[in-house]
Amino acid sequence: MARLGISSAAGHRHVGTALCWAGYAVMAIDFHFTPELHLRDGRVIRHLNDAISFAREQETRPGVDQRDEVLHAMERATTREEAHVAAHQFLRWLEEMEFVS
Repeated sequence: MARLGISSAAGHRHVGTALCWAGYAVMAIDFHFTPELHLRDGRVIRHLNDAISFAREQETRPGVDQRDEVLHAMERATTREEAHVAAHQFLRWLEEMEFVS
């Protein structure tokens, strides 16, 4: 399993970036994957917003129930600790779905 790290902008604990999806703005805590996650399709996941976008694209694939749990954990993360836990859940889901090698 890849090791994950957190980086927060300007030292703030709750810095977020708006992400729009289907007309809704979603705030994700500023979390960066260290090292970046390189997916089999060539995409690179650098931060939590990348992970949220990727997970949302997988709706029509197997493993949707688990994807929903992972997606909700990432979207609801409000602290560095919650973001870290959600990132680990995302990585486990990626590995189970064989999106990463």
